[in-house]
Amino acid sequence: MYTAALAAPVEARNSSVPADEDLENLQIRLEAVLGSYVREIRLLRRQDGLVLQGRARSFYAKQLAQTVLRRLCEAPVIANEIEVH
Repeated sequence: MYTAALAAPVEARNSSVPADEDLENLQIRLEAVLGSYVREIRLLRRQDGLVLQGRARSFYAKQLAQTVLRRLCEAPVIANEIEVH
């Protein structure tokens, strides 16, 4: 179930990258939603978007983390560097 903001093309969405304190809160929210699916979650801020890092047990969990992040934040995810182990 997608909202209009999630279904809108990336260029039509607000792509502002969150400030450091907002990034920390976003990381905490992401950890709360994902639970043990992804460990050692880190969000790195780049000028053009966010980089997602961490460790997952499956490719499904890696993709889930990216999907959840996109729902929590409008900034583009420019790289998903979660390692699958």
